Amino acid sequence: LFYIDCRNQQLTTFPSGTTTGRIMTNAGRTRSFGAEVSATWHLSSDLLIKADYGYTNATFRKYNDGRADYRGKRVPYAPSNTLFGQVSYRATPLQFFGITPSVTATARCVGSIYWNESNTARQPFYCLPGLDISFSAEKWSLKLWAQNLSDTRYDVFYFMSIGNSFVQRGLPRRFGVTFRLALR
Repeated sequence: LFYIDCRNQQLTTFPSGTTTGRIMTNAGRTRSFGAEVSATWHLSSDLLIKADYGYTNATFRKYNDGRADYRGKRVPYAPSNTLFGQVSYRATPLQFFGITPSVTATARCVGSIYWNESNTARQPFYCLPGLDISFSAEKWSLKLWAQNLSDTRYDVFYFMSIGNSFVQRGLPRRFGVTFRLALR
């Protein structure tokens, strides 16, 4: 559990008009509270379940930039929720030729995230499911993996500068292979 009462909170802001760059500004006062919880279950020597959850409520208690009063608005770039889940199974009883197969399913979730002080730009809550299948031996391992299986479209960063919106999109669905070899 946490509670943070911050006076003289500094924020990175982008100047209005046709000026570029970033400036630091004093937001006056913010308040954040929340909790983080993690749990891991080893249901057997081969089966693992893991879950992590975080909640944050970060708001301005006092912040007027001369154009608007943001009291009660969410602090930008602070996700309200973070969630991670994992189920892993390693088939040691099925070992053959010294090879151990395993499979892991994951879900990484975040949101919502506000991108500006007025809370008019926001990334809603999203989840990115993943899966990997691995084969391991004493000197090598081979992993076939997939991330963002749902091909969720999401933003990881957003800001306004010189009157334009700029956004960094998250990575789309992707697949890969990782091979590792121990030379010792």
